Amino acid sequence: MKILIQSAKIIAKGSPHHLKKRNVLISSGRIAEIGDKNYQADKVIDADGMILSAGWLDLGAYVGDPGLEHKEDLGSIAKAAAAGGFTEIALLPNTHPAVQTKNEISYITQGNNNRLVQFIPWLP
Repeated sequence: MKILIQSAKIIAKGSPHHLKKRNVLISSGRIAEIGDKNYQADKVIDADGMILSAGWLDLGAYVGDPGLEHKEDLGSIAKAAAAGGFTEIALLPNTHPAVQTKNEISYITQGNNNRLVQFIPWLP
């Protein structure tokens, strides 16, 4: 599937596209083309007035999983983070019990290869 993001202002210091409006073609989940052309795509997103940048890092996210999943779990925090443009979030050890063993860390990081948002556990 090809997705075209039209007229996005690009923020990428060091790039020739920095602070310019460009069309970005995404093919198979990767950037295929950046330029002024009107690329053919299956889906078009009008990004006029929007900014396109690399993913953001949240250095201190609270999540209840493991232990307090009724408040928030890894799936719901990943969706919220992705909706806000975050591609990495550092999870604070405010769980019950606090995340501190290899098994608990593995539980948090085991899906990192298959998800858009990467989890980084903070240790107490």
